[in-house]
Amino acid sequence: MNKKTNVVLVKGVKESDLKIMRVCVFIGIILAIIVGWSLSATETQTYSLPVKSPVWIEGRVWLSSWYYHFRPDHGKIYRALNVPAQCGTEILAMAPGEVTFTGTKYNGEGWMIEILQADGFKARYSHLGDQLVLKGNKQIQKGQPIGLIGRTGSTTGCHLRVMLFDTEGNQVYFSDRFKEKFYIKADGDLNKRWLE
Repeated sequence: MNKKTNVVLVKGVKESDLKIMRVCVFIGIILAIIVGWSLSATETQTYSLPVKSPVWIEGRVWLSSWYYHFRPDHGKIYRALNVPAQCGTEILAMAPGEVTFTGTKYNGEGWMIEILQADGFKARYSHLGDQLVLKGNKQIQKGQPIGLIGRTGSTTGCHLRVMLFDTEGNQVYFSDRFKEKFYIKADGDLNKRWLE
């Protein structure tokens, strides 16, 4: 009668034990890859400022307003970054991505560019005077000029409105994605308001 014997490859370690150890090491490597990928996917990306030459006040970028209020006509919380600048100032992509829309879509927003960013969010740049990129351009880089400040749509002056949307189409609060800090002082507003 033949008896199976385990060959000892390393002193005190049997071949069957080595197979189990190999499987455990393989599973550990796969788990490390998955965890590393999910952590990098959820990191908050730092955006570049969307205007080439913003107005600086006391070391912060001036915003005419940061909209964060309920719009009954939309039925949603409305979030938008409004950056005043001279008409013709270059508008810069906040993050890399692909241009998915150029033109007019909503009455008040005027001429717009929408970019599906590499981080999965869609950025909408509104009230443009001109565009410097075309729909379908998949090579948009962070900080690349994409348009020029204008006053198309419902505006009272030259400025850029930027909104960010998640994959469900919900607007996202995103002022915390910039390394710069913001100063909000609307016309007639005597109080300084700091946006951290």
